Amino acid sequence: MKINQPFQVFVRIRSHSDSTNPIEVVNENILRISNREMSFQKIFTENDSNQSVYEGTLSKFISKIFEGFNMTVLCYGMTGSGKTHTMFGNSQDHYGIVYQAVKELFQLKKNGFIKISFYEIYNEQIIDLLEQNSQNLSVQEDKNGDTQIPGLSQQCIVDEDHLVQLIQQAQKRRQLASTASNQYSSRSHAIVQIQVVNYDEKQNIKYDGKLILADLAGSERCYNYKNGGTQKIQQEGQNINKSLLALGQCIMMLNQSKSHIPYRNSKLTRILKQSLSGNSMTLFIACISKQFSEETENTLKYAQQACAIKTQLTQAMTQIQIQQPKRSISIEIQNLEQQLNNYFVINNGLHKNLNTLYQNVQKEQETKVIVQNVEQYIASNMRKQKLIINQIKELIVEKENQDKSFTYRGSEVRFCDLSNKSSIISQIQPHTADQSCQTERVYDPIQFDVKHGRHNSQQTINKIEIHKIPESKRFSNPFLSTMVQEENTKKNVLQDRTNRFKIKIK
Repeated sequence: MKINQPFQVFVRIRSHSDSTNPIEVVNENILRISNREMSFQKIFTENDSNQSVYEGTLSKFISKIFEGFNMTVLCYGMTGSGKTHTMFGNSQDHYGIVYQAVKELFQLKKNGFIKISFYEIYNEQIIDLLEQNSQNLSVQEDKNGDTQIPGLSQQCIVDEDHLVQLIQQAQKRRQLASTASNQYSSRSHAIVQIQVVNYDEKQNIKYDGKLILADLAGSERCYNYKNGGTQKIQQEGQNINKSLLALGQCIMMLNQSKSHIPYRNSKLTRILKQSLSGNSMTLFIACISKQFSEETENTLKYAQQACAIKTQLTQAMTQIQIQQPKRSISIEIQNLEQQLNNYFVINNGLHKNLNTLYQNVQKEQETKVIVQNVEQYIASNMRKQKLIINQIKELIVEKENQDKSFTYRGSEVRFCDLSNKSSIISQIQPHTADQSCQTERVYDPIQFDVKHGRHNSQQTINKIEIHKIPESKRFSNPFLSTMVQEENTKKNVLQDRTNRFKIKIK
């Protein structure tokens, strides 16, 4: 497409539910506000998506970058008017101009490479958003008068996903604050700078194009910042207004075709010098909101002045030898391979650390299982040990009781006072073996213990019934009872064999 108007102005309207601002869209090029009509290249309403805005603006001209032309997109307007949404979007379904432009650049790229830089101008300081801890960078001009930022990082973009990752990381480093106009206001001018190098091997030409995408800070006047918060926010507002005022002066003088343009009044205008001076195709998108009538009129007046800027594009191309693009591409491939190797080294280190952590966790879990098993084994042994100790204690008590008792007709009598044992025995009148025995009256009552099975009683009585206890129950300990039964069984077997032997002898 032939570029007849290098500087074009568009308007995007953001609706608001509480709005009473009478903005009337006459057609896609004309709107009416306060009984005044203004014409622009195209007007986008609240019904137009980010995709529609991109297709109606940059998409028409983006292929020219591969022919060595520079392009610039400026989103201008007050806080909350939709500038950042237009430039970046908020999700994959609503990607802004930046993402859609890079996507189309990759579709058009044939023989070359694409690099990106992302920085912000905050309080008249340039901060590299692709670096973790960036210092204030300076602005310089080379021998050709082109603006340069020494120390600004550039990264080769591998694909669209790579760009999304870089932009998301950089966006987190932007200066944000709450103002009276918006809870999360961008406190800086954010600029995405994309370098596109393309080689035409048939004609031996190298094309070097550049795309600048600028999300400018809010254009509301300084009193809004004074009403909106802290001294820091007020200072930020003054610097924002300073840079936008310098931009307005440059636009006004370009409109009047002045010979001297004050680009050096701010870092923003120094960086945008090429975009405003004619060495770039510039698309100026004025974002307005129906919620703020006064600021909307100021933005539209600002955009109206920009419409009158007349510039002439220049093409950046270099005649080269046939070997030169191949050598440049080889160098670029080496740089990319080096970056890729660096990523592999980092990833390998992360994988090793992850494996080490996993092994440590696994060992810790195995150790816990072993400790639990050992604890269970120790607890089981302690229970067995306690049982054996109790059995030993019972045996000891049993042994002591045997020393203090006597057995009469299958019953056990244990005395508290062993000195009276003989007198008590003499008074017991035995009955038959299968009957109980009964004592006569004891004239001198004696205290004694009677043990029947496992029950003990201690009392003073005149008469006692002594019951016969089966041999299997004479011992309170089950182990001893079993031993006694086994001994009796052996005796019976031996006696039986003896009797049979005697019969044979006879």
